[in-house]
Amino acid sequence: GVGNILMGDEGIGVRAIEALQGRILPPGTRLFDGGTAFQSLTGELEGFDALIVIDAIRGGEPPGTIYRFELEELLEGTEDAGMSPGHAVSFSLHDIGVIETLTLERLLERRSGVRRMPVKVVLVGIEPAKIERSMELSPTLNKRLPALVETVLGELDCALCTRAHLGSPS
Repeated sequence: GVGNILMGDEGIGVRAIEALQGRILPPGTRLFDGGTAFQSLTGELEGFDALIVIDAIRGGEPPGTIYRFELEELLEGTEDAGMSPGHAVSFSLHDIGVIETLTLERLLERRSGVRRMPVKVVLVGIEPAKIERSMELSPTLNKRLPALVETVLGELDCALCTRAHLGSPS
């Protein structure tokens, strides 16, 4: 989960991680509070099969809309839009976006030939209602937080199915 809890809805990723801490999660699942420095976590992600990033995402839909993107889908979308390959659109509200960080990690993997990131990367986000100095979520996102958590739990179940299908031990 990423975001700035001092800026209201911008902290939704961290708030989702807090909500997930009270849930029973599949074995091998680790929760990370990336705050506003997601790039500092990349070294801890080696060896995982899947990564689910939870964040506030501005996609132009009504506040509370939940989004789901796979990293490759976002990268292909930028190429379809006429941007250079590997150039990622930043949906993130952070200075150094999650997409940019993940794109750089993928490029470093290709160059070194060493896997640094999980094979499957999914971004689950929600359209913010208010980005302002506040430690509270807006009423809209506070109401939608359980749905966001359920979406992430569904992604965890999906990752387990994929892992079982591939025969991976972890």
